[in-house]
Amino acid sequence: MALAENQISPEDDIKVVWVGSDVACTEMVGILLDHTEIAVDTEFHREKTYYPRLALLQLGVNGLAFLVDPFQVDMTLLAPLFESNVEFVFHALEQDLDIIERACGVRAKVFFDTQIAAGFIGLSRPSLAHLADRLLGVELPKADRLSDWTQRPLTEAQKIYAASDVAHLLVMKAKISEELESAGRLAWALDEFEYVSSRRKEPTDPALAWQKIKECRSLKGNARKVAKSVAQWREERAIELDIPPRYLLSDLTVAAIAQLAPKTKQELLKVRGIDPRQINNGTDVSILEAVKAGLLLDKVPDIPHQNDDGIRGAGAVVSLCLAWLSQKCNDERFDPTIVGTREDVTQLLAGEKDSRLGTGWRYELIGKQLLEIKSAKLSLTGGPGGKIVAIPIEE
Repeated sequence: MALAENQISPEDDIKVVWVGSDVACTEMVGILLDHTEIAVDTEFHREKTYYPRLALLQLGVNGLAFLVDPFQVDMTLLAPLFESNVEFVFHALEQDLDIIERACGVRAKVFFDTQIAAGFIGLSRPSLAHLADRLLGVELPKADRLSDWTQRPLTEAQKIYAASDVAHLLVMKAKISEELESAGRLAWALDEFEYVSSRRKEPTDPALAWQKIKECRSLKGNARKVAKSVAQWREERAIELDIPPRYLLSDLTVAAIAQLAPKTKQELLKVRGIDPRQINNGTDVSILEAVKAGLLLDKVPDIPHQNDDGIRGAGAVVSLCLAWLSQKCNDERFDPTIVGTREDVTQLLAGEKDSRLGTGWRYELIGKQLLEIKSAKLSLTGGPGGKIVAIPIEE
């Protein structure tokens, strides 16, 4: 058997299985395909790379926690598992789905998120440790936020912590699902999983990278054109090298280059924030070419439209509707951040077709009432205990 088991502790009754070879990974996949649901978590770093770097994948079933080493395993061997109909149980799935897809080449098809689901039973985006304590009375090992998951070998404390992340997820999922079924909200939660999973974290469009730089959005004329071109070069180069864009040029330096529009290496060296070591090996030529290309753009890039309550609806009405949404969620045991944000309310009142509050369970729960407030069919006033009371207005 290629899989080597290491007992964490007798009282936990959980075995940690280190998966550090392709042979062991293939064996693990065969075992896991016999299960209908699997707990999953990741450890990753993103400080020194453009894309988050997967450092460990944890998979848990029936008292077993498999720790997969992506530095020793061909992660595409996990593709048959993630493209199967096995249900994967996450806690905060949004980043993990993208990271796993990038590593394994496929995206999980069936999943459950205990953090999102907890919001449908009155728990506001709880941490995994808080949820384990609240639902199971289990105290998880404390995380070391400075832990380096890329080091090898991992310490025993790291392995215990990593295993604990998947050790209790399936039990928590069962308890939350039972409450969701009882409240008639399981279908709502499943819809939300699909919505959140669809919001893939795509790389920044290089052509729009300048819009993320605060100092560049206030530039005008040729300076804004150069900012667009240099920021685009920086983003494309960062993607190519898989490094953070700031490793090439800081935001402030991009803005300074845009303002000065240097034409020679000597002028470039005078730009604030430029380190001579940054522009070796032809980098200076690339930057100067980007400056030139920016100056040759036909028109000045438009500043992106900023959402404004004054433009898309009265700010006071939006605030009033937010207060009602918050109270409604509290009464119904909902996490308000799942139901709707200020932007969601603004979109609904502005009549925008893609408003989340305008369709599905959100519309039934609160969207319909918000539209009645906007159209003066429903009035809000103070009530007993400082609560807001909704009163229908007769025509």
